[in-house]
Amino acid sequence: EIKGENRPGYRAIEEAGEKIYSPFVEFNVTKEEIREIAASLSLSAASRPSAACLATRIAYGQPITPEALEKVEKAEDYLLDLGFTQFRVRMHSNLARIEVTDKEFEGAFRKKEKISRYFKTLGFDYVTLDLEGFRSGSMDEPYMRKRVKYQNNPD
Repeated sequence: EIKGENRPGYRAIEEAGEKIYSPFVEFNVTKEEIREIAASLSLSAASRPSAACLATRIAYGQPITPEALEKVEKAEDYLLDLGFTQFRVRMHSNLARIEVTDKEFEGAFRKKEKISRYFKTLGFDYVTLDLEGFRSGSMDEPYMRKRVKYQNNPD
């Protein structure tokens, strides 16, 4: 959605050249606009949560292993079973950082003991609720800040 972010899908499109046609990117159609179009056509995809690759949940520099992906997947499946709809579980080594929307933040806080207990059975030592909430590309934020800082002051 934001081309300035580290988005492997965009890189794949650029590297493939004309082999991949991406009309939404070409015409700058946002994810929200796609949802609105889907809703106007009564398509179930309109309310389906985003489903980016699980590897995007793993912190930079941390190995992406089948075990790590399974841990994140089980954690997210658990949140889905608890009724959460738009969220991410970000894995920073042995810390799980949970992002939920503002609308679901209070519910996550109310269920904190239950969530923490389950996540610890998965092998997380620490379970946190991100105060900034759900946002796409949050793993890129530290790198984006460094890039902006460098662009403003390259010395």
